Amino acid sequence: MADACVTVIGGGVVGLAVAAELSRHYSPLFLLERYPKVGQETSSRNSEVIHAGIYYPSGSLKARLCVEGREMLYRLCESHGIPHRRITKIITATQHEDLGELERLEKHGKGNGVNLIMLTADKVRELEPQIVTVGGVFSPGTGIISAHGLMDYFFHAAREQGRSTPALRHAATGTLAQPHSPAPIPRLRRPAQQAQRKRNLPNGSGSWRSATSAR
Repeated sequence: MADACVTVIGGGVVGLAVAAELSRHYSPLFLLERYPKVGQETSSRNSEVIHAGIYYPSGSLKARLCVEGREMLYRLCESHGIPHRRITKIITATQHEDLGELERLEKHGKGNGVNLIMLTADKVRELEPQIVTVGGVFSPGTGIISAHGLMDYFFHAAREQGRSTPALRHAATGTLAQPHSPAPIPRLRRPAQQAQRKRNLPNGSGSWRSATSAR
């Protein structure tokens, strides 16, 4: 494997998004993925929900990035034809004693910057006639997305924007320190394919990142 400005470990949605962004600024770029296709682990085993950001702790980074990222994600989908839908969501109470919790949830979500609307029982039933409810909170920003559609977009963007090379069936098992450089070299399962020099090494290997970061 040749030298590269950047090598990204992991071909899930995080690694692909990083590769798509960095490919606009760095070339050549390698993307290491241990499976024959990208997106074969965590990224293809999730609910595919675009979350509104209602529940995260107030003032947390998760709350801020969820709200900002949600709108960025919708814009990306609309601009590039990535399958998605703003299906909305109703959080409903079935007992009167739960209405206080609904009000608390509405206040908390609005504090995070989420657009939420309190609904009476009649308004909930106008939207969903089969629901047993005494009231609800309506989230117009909640949606769903095709995880594979999103990953396909990032994968092709990385290849088309710069000199990006996906290295499938290449498992990183750790890293090796480079003399005179802060960026380590990824240690591959097949040593003959070991890269020589990397200036940057983003690690998007998900639950495997502790192992792939070990030296």
